[in-house]
Amino acid sequence: MVERIIIERISSANNIIVKVDGDTPVAGTSKQLLNSWVTMMGILSSIVQDHNDRQRHLRLRTIHLREGILENFAVQLPQLPVLTTLWTLRIDVIVRWDVIHLFTILKACPNLEELSVKPTYAAEIPYRSTHLAANRDFAITSQAEFSIMNKSNVQKTLTRLRMCSLHNITIALPALRAILEVSPLLSILDLSQCEHLVRPGETATFFDDQRANSLNYTAFIIRLARQHCPNLKSFRLSTAPGSGHGLSILVAISILNTFPHMEECNLTDQQIDPVLLKSLNAVTNRITTLNIVPIHPSATYSSGILLREILCTFQHLVHLRAPTAVYYIEDMDLNDIQGQLDTSIRKRGFTRYLSPPIRDDPDIARQYIWACRGLKTLHMAVGYRPFDSNSTERTLVIFGFLSRMCPQLQELHIKRWTMNLKFAGGLSLLTRLQDLERVRIQTDRYYWADEECFSWLKSAALPSTWGGLTYPLVHRRARNDLRQRYRKLLPPEVANAESKLVERGQELGIELAKVGHGDDLLDWMDDHYGVGASASHRKERLTTLPKLQSFWVEFLEQQERPEWKRLEAFVAGIRPSVDFQMRILSDNALYSSSFLQYH
Repeated sequence: MVERIIIERISSANNIIVKVDGDTPVAGTSKQLLNSWVTMMGILSSIVQDHNDRQRHLRLRTIHLREGILENFAVQLPQLPVLTTLWTLRIDVIVRWDVIHLFTILKACPNLEELSVKPTYAAEIPYRSTHLAANRDFAITSQAEFSIMNKSNVQKTLTRLRMCSLHNITIALPALRAILEVSPLLSILDLSQCEHLVRPGETATFFDDQRANSLNYTAFIIRLARQHCPNLKSFRLSTAPGSGHGLSILVAISILNTFPHMEECNLTDQQIDPVLLKSLNAVTNRITTLNIVPIHPSATYSSGILLREILCTFQHLVHLRAPTAVYYIEDMDLNDIQGQLDTSIRKRGFTRYLSPPIRDDPDIARQYIWACRGLKTLHMAVGYRPFDSNSTERTLVIFGFLSRMCPQLQELHIKRWTMNLKFAGGLSLLTRLQDLERVRIQTDRYYWADEECFSWLKSAALPSTWGGLTYPLVHRRARNDLRQRYRKLLPPEVANAESKLVERGQELGIELAKVGHGDDLLDWMDDHYGVGASASHRKERLTTLPKLQSFWVEFLEQQERPEWKRLEAFVAGIRPSVDFQMRILSDNALYSSSFLQYH
């Protein structure tokens, strides 16, 4: 009866996700897991045979094998039936596997367009011991490899592969060449954490020296891709852990120069020499995605990356993922609010917690306007050069700046040693970004927060109460507080700054005069909640971040705080459709989550 139900569901399905149920005995032993796999493949084979007999086509287009399902490629993959209708296959694994298994996959799925074999964060967490692991693949000889390739018939017809993402893969160059030769449609190729393998019996076809170094190995892979996949738009290539995860900037530039349609550039978070960075200027007119990936767990932040120059140069940049690259608050502080505040404090004699003002370029540091106005994805760290504090004033600079510079932003990930979430810190200014879907704030330490910090997430207009007070009282209290903080400070007009970038920014209509000043937040309050707001603003009130899907705040804390659950429940009450989480994130998890999402 159960099998009949499964058959009926699979027969009518477009997409199938297969995962291990940790609450059942099936997850207990590798033998039981393998038996379940055999049963599943048997059911799938019978469905395929039944449709073939009736001269009908399966509706199945996508299969996703979740973590823990596929652990021995040599044993399990040959049991896949021929699925001619399958377009997409995703496999979540952490075990290292051999490139030769690609031929088995393509034999079973001849019309595959997208193939992804990569780890997920969940796959990084061991939940059971297993004995399914195969013997090391270097036992496959060159002759056996040739036999497997011939039997697959893959080399006789061109594949339809357009996207191929392969992680933790051991590569023998003859097999890789055979795959690339029949995949001219590839536009996305991702070979991450790969190891080079010379099989027993293999002659030095590719290298004059069998002990060829990794640089030669990388160069040959690039050469193969250039010869057989000239239309690549995205090409990621990284070596196994221990030798650095990414390419040097010189190799990355070589890739960009080799492939005329390349739109994505992938670097490591090693320090980039400014002279070498200038070499990228020639391709800024076509680079839409730039990933600067973390090279190892201890590289939490990297101040050597010229993130500011990148954002001010790459006009067509749409996605920037640089989780360990620091963008300095001083370079967001276009009106030098922090400098004015520090000067005011010094005049009053409170200098205990102030450090001398330090700027790497004091004459132009406040004139940087981002060139990439179409940015949709932004992952970066935020810091302050000489001395950082958890003041609401500095947080207001951050969110005021981002809310003006990235009008089309959809995904925002920010790391900072601490983040002040109080209303005066201006987190609510993100509501200017009407396309924003995902927000993720990662910080080393927790700073106290209450309901008032997130009340602005409410999508309905004019909350009757806010933090236990009616809106007019809150407005009056906030106004008095902000005026006290920013008294005697007048934001200078940015138009006075002598900068072509600023002039270009003004032509695009960027409102920068109040960035970082308390008036910016007061204007926001009047626009969103003020009684005298215009009709257009009243309409805007009803759609506060209308596309928001998730809002995560993550801390490197030892234990959860009791108010976190209360805050999660509060946000769930005002925005039930938003995945709002406040949670602990360990150092290793912080690195793993960062690394996996950029590969």
